[in-house]
Amino acid sequence: MSDDTLHAALAAITRDVLEAIRTGDRARLARHLAPDMLLINRDGRESSRQEFLDALVPPREGYDLGFEIVESRTLARGEAALFTFLLAERLVIFGHDVSTTYRNHLLYHRLDGAWKLALYTYWEQPATPPAAPADTAALDALTGTYALAPGKWVTRITREGTTLRMQRDGGPVRELVPVAGGRFHVRGVEAEYFFEPGPDGRAAAFVFRRNWKDLRHARAE
Repeated sequence: MSDDTLHAALAAITRDVLEAIRTGDRARLARHLAPDMLLINRDGRESSRQEFLDALVPPREGYDLGFEIVESRTLARGEAALFTFLLAERLVIFGHDVSTTYRNHLLYHRLDGAWKLALYTYWEQPATPPAAPADTAALDALTGTYALAPGKWVTRITREGTTLRMQRDGGPVRELVPVAGGRFHVRGVEAEYFFEPGPDGRAAAFVFRRNWKDLRHARAE
């Protein structure tokens, strides 16, 4: 089987898998699953083949769900082939659009002449939240130098107009983009940043939060 033929075959199987998921069709999905198939979801939780099938439900009331494979490629090694792609999920719930994009890896094994899904992993692509209005006076209270430990991971926060910037240990300068609730984000980084207020009106600490774990940088100057 040529590379193009294999890619087309796996793309067709994957589209059928996605349609089975979209419609909650367990029998349709089961036809494509290897006996020891494993699902690893976006939170890192593992599910067996049966757990995957049991969790499948028809579309709920008010849900408008659709999938589109945006880009894909196939890597084949003997009786195994990895089909990797970006999946554009269109999800509207009672008129509210909560669509997102996922990176998907589907590992297929050839069993008795047919390609069966052995491993399915997916996670959300980082999204850039819209910027919120910035108040220059409030931003001035955040500027200064912060450190994770004395003299270590020294981060400097500066303001240019209505833009707040951060630089750690002489590294690249990055923009802190304000979002709702006094939080900030850096484009391309899946984390959030915020400041703890101090008694004098200035920020007492600069906090980097990722996976609900905090790195607290105390104000150094």
